[in-house]
Amino acid sequence: MTASKSNQNNWKSPTKKPSVNVDVVVLCRTNDISYSFSFPPGILLVKSVKDAIVGKLQITPKESKMFSLWILTKDLELQLRETDDLACVLTLWNNWTVKYTHVQSVNTTPSFTLVYKREAACTIAEEELNISPTTTALLFGDILRLIELNRVHLTQMNAAMLAGIKLHLNNGEFQPTQCSPGYLNIEKLKQLVPNSLINDTSPEEWETLISSHYKSLVGVPSSTAMEKFLVIARNFPGYGSSFFPVCTELSQSKKFEERLQNWLIGIGPKGITITDQNTKV
Repeated sequence: MTASKSNQNNWKSPTKKPSVNVDVVVLCRTNDISYSFSFPPGILLVKSVKDAIVGKLQITPKESKMFSLWILTKDLELQLRETDDLACVLTLWNNWTVKYTHVQSVNTTPSFTLVYKREAACTIAEEELNISPTTTALLFGDILRLIELNRVHLTQMNAAMLAGIKLHLNNGEFQPTQCSPGYLNIEKLKQLVPNSLINDTSPEEWETLISSHYKSLVGVPSSTAMEKFLVIARNFPGYGSSFFPVCTELSQSKKFEERLQNWLIGIGPKGITITDQNTKV
């Protein structure tokens, strides 16, 4: 059967639908990793994105249950269900922001980041049963983010220990020739020590404390160094928590965004934690 000349002239090749591109940030060690994935057009479930990440990281199905896909914005962080359609999530995001942060309205296009990090319902026991170099790096990246956001607070000694581990991960083993007195100037210390603690002692004392921990890691594999910190971090209030804005009093405007307390409530394996974002306590 042959098409008529008229039909041949009107025929157009079918337009190929563009693929769906998704960028995901994976919290890992001291440096986040960004991955870009391309999926066929159509409905894209969160499970498909998670499976692609698991393939990249080469973790086992059992280990993968410790982590999930989250959507993060300036005002809200929510863990996504595997059955969620990403397009629907973005359509509903402003409504969810109003619901969970209590702001009166949101009319702007959401600026968001998809992040692969610790599953909210993961228990400490699950972590300890599924330790591998990769899961250790992912869990370390998660607690590091909470510390940098001042949602988990450290003692001076814990901060020095963490700084020594950061140096070990980023610079390699302690080398006396490269670590002469003054090698940790104030700018480097600001990259290693939480802002809330940086002025608790002198730069010279910080260098002494940090160097002591840094030296102790000579010959220690990176994954072991991170696991040593995780053992301590699992006892911190707020470890593995999901945080939401709360308050007990509103201003006269009655607007939640003008609340009198800038608090976050954290819900996690250690229970409930309340953090004051103004005093960082």
